Amino acid sequence: SLAVYPATIFLCKESGCGSCTGYDLSIQPHQTCLVPGFNFMSVTINQPSNQGLPFGVYTGPIGCSTFAQVPQVNTCYNANNYIGWDFKLTP
Repeated sequence: SLAVYPATIFLCKESGCGSCTGYDLSIQPHQTCLVPGFNFMSVTINQPSNQGLPFGVYTGPIGCSTFAQVPQVNTCYNANNYIGWDFKLTP
C-alpha cells in the first residue's frame, strides 16, 4: 500500500507558495489548534506517495475558530479572504 507519510505541510509567507516553512504531519497532535507563530498567505501539503491523507487539514486566521480545508495534497492553495495564522488536523 502507498504510504501516508512522509507528509509535510508547508505554510508560506508569500502567495503562490513562496517562502515556506515545513511541518512534519506525522508528529503533529490532532484536534489541536497549532500556531507556527507567523502569518502565512498560502499553504501546500507535500506527500510523495500522492495518496492523500486519512484526516482533514485545515488552516485559518488568528483565533483558532474559522478554518478552511486544504482539499488535496501536492497542490498550492492561497489563503483567500484571510491571513493564515493557525492550522488543525481533524479528526
